[in-house]
Amino acid sequence: MRKPARLFASFALAALLSSSLHAARMTSLGQAREWSTLDKYQRTVTRDEFVRRLDTLYAPGGTWKDTIVLTDEAAFIRTGNGESAYRLAFAASAESAAPTPRRWRTPQEILPAATADQPLAGWFIALDPGHLGGEYGPLEGRSWRLGEGPVIQEGDLVLRVAEVLKTKLETLGARVALVRDRPGPVTTDTPESLRPQAEAWYARQHPDGPPPTPADIQKLANLLFYRVSEIRARADLVNDTIQPDLVLCLHLNAEGFPDPANPTLLEPNHLHALVNGAYSAEELTYDDVRLEMLRKLLNGSAAVELEVSAAVTASLASATGMPPFTYTGPTAVAVPGQPYVWGRNLLANRLYACPVIFLEPYVANSQAVYPRLAAEAESSEPLPDGLVEEYAQAVTDGLLALPCGLFEE
Repeated sequence: MRKPARLFASFALAALLSSSLHAARMTSLGQAREWSTLDKYQRTVTRDEFVRRLDTLYAPGGTWKDTIVLTDEAAFIRTGNGESAYRLAFAASAESAAPTPRRWRTPQEILPAATADQPLAGWFIALDPGHLGGEYGPLEGRSWRLGEGPVIQEGDLVLRVAEVLKTKLETLGARVALVRDRPGPVTTDTPESLRPQAEAWYARQHPDGPPPTPADIQKLANLLFYRVSEIRARADLVNDTIQPDLVLCLHLNAEGFPDPANPTLLEPNHLHALVNGAYSAEELTYDDVRLEMLRKLLNGSAAVELEVSAAVTASLASATGMPPFTYTGPTAVAVPGQPYVWGRNLLANRLYACPVIFLEPYVANSQAVYPRLAAEAESSEPLPDGLVEEYAQAVTDGLLALPCGLFEE
């Protein structure tokens, strides 16, 4: 007689095979990918380790169970492309697992290149200044001012941080590339070129509703430009051209104004970092998202993301005294023992194939931070004792603390 667990797996697999015959469901501007790209990960991970990664970081709370079915020997994954479910075979044991193929290197692999005067030698780090800045700041909602004060643009300020940080890291021996080295987009798309996609998106979202206004379509086209096409273009640059060991996405945080018409500075000031994780059941119904999650899970980047983010946030916290930000909803998962580090599914940290960390220090519209940002915005160069220098130096000090061996693949 079959064991109940195996009988349940048989029923679940039958349901999964039936659902895999449905048409592929893709995210906005998503690209269909071949499931065969996961073939190189066959037998690289045991069943227990596969489940551990799902349940602790990538899909906690069982959000994966509608699209992935496990047997003792393999995971069967819904493809949605009219074919049978994709079969990922497990390693029989950790000792017999095949090596994980990847182009990037871990801190432990890079360490032997370090010297006393070049402690970061061997590292190849990409710095990704968030957002666009320049003339695009107002379009992306990352430009604001308080009264007659200077205009604060996140995209411009984090580009300064990236430039200062690049110099510091290169002085210590690292090779560094900027994903964006000037204000403006990486993508060649524009809001106008994306209007057809915006119209199609609106039609899918409102099949029985009234026709959209020109303002509706323009808003959607703008979103597709700076939030989707731009990130996808940066991902292509990172994955296909730069191919670094690590990407640091540099951002500043902010709190919503209680009264946007009359903005006043707020008290909260905090810090956190994001690694890839916390996929919802709804997100995993998208075929491209599901495949991209599995690539991140299988290539082992989480171990490096967790180690680097722990070291860098510890350094930022020490330099600034900022407390950790705490998520209260289901969009993020806490990392045990690391109050500053959270797992969250963002487009960039999903698409970038190597380890990637989103840094979110400082609340730009807080009483403590705004005067420092205003001083930076009014100066033509980063201030010697200013926030840009502090941010860059703290990140540098965090990287110098690696490898600290906090996490294992």
